[in-house]
Amino acid sequence: MSDEALSLLGEKIEGQRRYLEHWRQPAEPLLFQMVRTLDNLFCEELFFEEGTPERTPKPQYTLSSWGVNKALSLMISEELPDGPFRLFDGSGQPRAQADEFLLQAGILQRAETLEGWLREGLLGARIDHIREALPSGTEKILVLKSEDLSMFGEVVARTHRAWISDLTVEHDEPLERELQQRHAALESQLERSVGCFGGWGIGYTTTDEIDNHFLDIGGLYLRRMWSQDLLGTDDEIGGEPFGDYLGVLAALAGRAQKHLCYASILKRRRPDLQLRNLLTTFSPCTDLIDGLAAHLDAETTQIEKLLRPLVIGPDNRDVHTVSGDMTWAPIIRSSVHHYILPVYGLEINPFLFLLKDLQARFQKDWFRAANNREQRWLADLNQLFAGNRWQINDRNLKLREGGKTVTDIDYIAYDREHDQLAIFQLKWQHPVGMDNRARRSAGKNLVSQGNDWVERVLSWLDRNGLAEFGRRAGFSISADTKVYLFVVARYNAFFSGFSSRDDRAVWADWNHLMRVRYENPRATIADIASLLRTEAEEISQTYPGESYALPLGNLAVILNPETEP
Repeated sequence: MSDEALSLLGEKIEGQRRYLEHWRQPAEPLLFQMVRTLDNLFCEELFFEEGTPERTPKPQYTLSSWGVNKALSLMISEELPDGPFRLFDGSGQPRAQADEFLLQAGILQRAETLEGWLREGLLGARIDHIREALPSGTEKILVLKSEDLSMFGEVVARTHRAWISDLTVEHDEPLERELQQRHAALESQLERSVGCFGGWGIGYTTTDEIDNHFLDIGGLYLRRMWSQDLLGTDDEIGGEPFGDYLGVLAALAGRAQKHLCYASILKRRRPDLQLRNLLTTFSPCTDLIDGLAAHLDAETTQIEKLLRPLVIGPDNRDVHTVSGDMTWAPIIRSSVHHYILPVYGLEINPFLFLLKDLQARFQKDWFRAANNREQRWLADLNQLFAGNRWQINDRNLKLREGGKTVTDIDYIAYDREHDQLAIFQLKWQHPVGMDNRARRSAGKNLVSQGNDWVERVLSWLDRNGLAEFGRRAGFSISADTKVYLFVVARYNAFFSGFSSRDDRAVWADWNHLMRVRYENPRATIADIASLLRTEAEEISQTYPGESYALPLGNLAVILNPETEP
C-alpha cells in the first residue's frame, strides 16, 4: 500500500506544483501584497485579547503558515526590477488572492513533508475510495498514521527551548520593568507621533529618544530566541565580528517593535483599519542604510555590508527557500532601490536566517569559527559543575591504546561525595527545523557517531579499567566508582526516524541538561541520568502528535485522524 500511496501522493503534489506555477508573477506589488499576508498571518494575534473573535484561529491558518518558503520562492524575482515603489491599499480582491496563494503554497509544502515521511517509513498509509464525490470534489482519502515510535521526538528539544526562553524572561524582569517605566513616560509622545496615512495606512515620526528606547526593547526580545549561541560575538565572519551583525539585527528588531507599537496605537484608535495595511512597510535602500548608520554611529559602507546577510533577494533566495525550514527574513529586497520591511521574521526568529546566510556566504570563516565553539561550551559546563564537590577535566582526553587513539573524551565530571563519574561527548549541531533532508542528516550523524563513541569508550574501559582511566584523567577513582556516559547534543537529541540510540549512555539536549542541574543542584550523577531519561520519555509519550488534513485536488490527505468511521 505504501508504494500505491506514494504514487498517488506524488501525482497530486506534482499537480499542486503546476497549479502554483501559474502564480509565479514576481512583480514588486505582488510581492508586497504577499508579505502583507505573511505579516498578518503571524502577527495578528498580537493585536487582540485572548478569546476575542478576531483571535479565533481560522481553519486555514495552520496550512497557510507552512507556505512561507514556497511563496517567497515564487514571488522574489530572478532580477531586481527598477522604478518607483507602488504603495496601495491591500484590502478587497488583492487580499483574497494573496490569502489563497499562501494557502495553496502551504498545502504544497506540507504535502512534500508528508511524502518524505511516508517514503522513510515513518508513516503507514491507507487509501479510502468514496462511492460518490463529496461537494468539495474529494473522491479519495489518503489516511496516514505514525508508525515509528520516534515520530515527533523533536518535541523534547522544543520543550526545553521554551524553558530556557522563559528562564531568560525571568532573569530579565528588572530590565523589562525599567523599559516598561520608560515606555509609560513616552506614551503620550508615541500617541501624538502616529496617524492614518491616505485613509487606510499608517504614518509616524520618531526621535532619537524613541529609537534608543526601542533598540533596547529589540535587544531584550532577541535574547529569548534560540540558536544565537552557534557563533561567539567575537568570531569573525566576512571580516566583521559576529557581534556587529547582532548590533544591526538588534536595531532592526527595535524598528520592528516600534512599528508594532505604532500600529497597535493606530488600530486602537481606528478599529476599522485593515491590520495588514498597518504591519508591512517599505523603505528606499539608501534611506534604511543611512538611518541605521546614524543610529548606530557607523559608516554607511559598513552598515551596508552587515545588512547584506539579513536581506533576502535574488542572490540568496534559493539558499533560504529550497529547504523545508521556515525563512524568517528580516528584510526583503524587492527592487533595485527598495526594501520591503516585514515584521514576521523579526518577531519569530531572525537568527535562523542570519546564521544560514552567513554560513553560505563565508564558508571558510564559518568552519574556522566552529573550532571556537567547544571552548565556550566547556566554560558553560564548568559553571554547571562548579563547587568543591566536583572535580572536572575540561581538556580533551584521548584514549590511546597500542600507540593509536581509540576515541576521545570531551568532558569529565567526578562527584567526590557520591563516587560517581560522568563522561561526556558533546555534539554541536546546526539548527534544524522542519526540513526532512536536514533532519535525516542530523539524526543519522548524531546516532551513528554517538553509538560508535559509546562502544569505543566502554570497550576501552573493559580492557584497561577505571583506575587507569582515572590516572589519565587526573582523578583518584577506583574500580567501584559508578560510571555514566552522556551524549549531549547542543539543540536536539531525539530525531524522528532515529531511535536506535545506544541506551548504555544517557542522551539529552543541552537545554535539558541545564534545566535538570538548575532545578536539582544537589542531584547526584545517577539522579541526573535518571531525570534526563524519564523526563524525555514522559514528554514524548504525552505529546499527542500532529493531526491535520489537507486537500490536494480530488484527494484529501489526513494525518493521524482522531476518529474514523
